[in-house]
Amino acid sequence: MPQTPIHETVQRYNMLYDFYGEMLTPKQSACFILYYMEDHSLSEIAKQQGITPQAAADMLKRTVGLLSRYEERLNLIEKYNQQRLHLDAIGRILDAGCQPSQTDAFDEVKRLLQTFPL
Repeated sequence: MPQTPIHETVQRYNMLYDFYGEMLTPKQSACFILYYMEDHSLSEIAKQQGITPQAAADMLKRTVGLLSRYEERLNLIEKYNQQRLHLDAIGRILDAGCQPSQTDAFDEVKRLLQTFPL
């Protein structure tokens, strides 16, 4: 199986944090932000948090696992991505300069809006 490039992995983790970060403890959140958003080393995080580098690594691993489990159960990112696809499709139809007489295009917009995942 091909590996995901590191920047895509970090981008995914940051998106998980955007959606579910409020559900973390302050210590989990601080470690996550320092490592994934501010690019601190495990040693730097450990010193700042008063823990060992191994404890910092373990906390990050558990935190990412927790964020991933939230997404598995709640699917907020998946729903968000589906909404973006629907809105992009609606935007393309409207950008095409639909006229009210073009009922096929308007019917498609109506269908997309009716199936818009909330």
